[in-house]
Amino acid sequence: MEPLRGARLRSPTRSALLTAVLLLLMAGPADAATTLRTGTVVRLGSNEQCANGFNVEGHLLLPPDCVPRAAGVNPLGVAVLGAGGETIARITGVSRAFVLATQVPGATVTREPVVEHTGTRITGAVAAGVGKRVCVLSRANGVLCGPVVALNRTVNWAEGTVTGLSELRVCASGPWGWDPVVDGTLAVGHVLGGAGCSLYFLPITPLLSAGGLRLAL
Repeated sequence: MEPLRGARLRSPTRSALLTAVLLLLMAGPADAATTLRTGTVVRLGSNEQCANGFNVEGHLLLPPDCVPRAAGVNPLGVAVLGAGGETIARITGVSRAFVLATQVPGATVTREPVVEHTGTRITGAVAAGVGKRVCVLSRANGVLCGPVVALNRTVNWAEGTVTGLSELRVCASGPWGWDPVVDGTLAVGHVLGGAGCSLYFLPITPLLSAGGLRLAL
């Protein structure tokens, strides 16, 4: 006697598995998560590269030369790209001391309060007065420490005049590309340049206060 033939039944498990596979096939590629540390190299949409500064909530703190190099290009609105090439922020402020980029809605960004090339963990920020011994975490020269010898310096560079800098007595050659200055685990500032035994850094606490910014800790 022939067995009765009818529609083949699917188990609930098999149906769920097939549904999951179909959803994966239909979904587009997910944006790669971008991890930002102090010193992480980021790329602009105009293809320039620069180092991220101390991590601030909702923003990226970038060096003043982190702008499009092409003449006549307005840097405001230029994209900062993440690990997968997606836009994670756009430049919203430019000065001779720093560039500020604001994170775009929906960007997948993880901020780690760590200096990338040393592993130093940042736990806060502090103002360093005259006589305070602080350290530059230099990519080129390692860890260099010395005393702060002056505040509110005005320095004239080829790119323009910058005010409000602190002077640090350290004898070493550059380059100094936005190297962080720390007091132990506390953020103090970023080096803008120097000559001989004088380094000039942008203090972090006045910058945070003036911009209404907070370190991401």
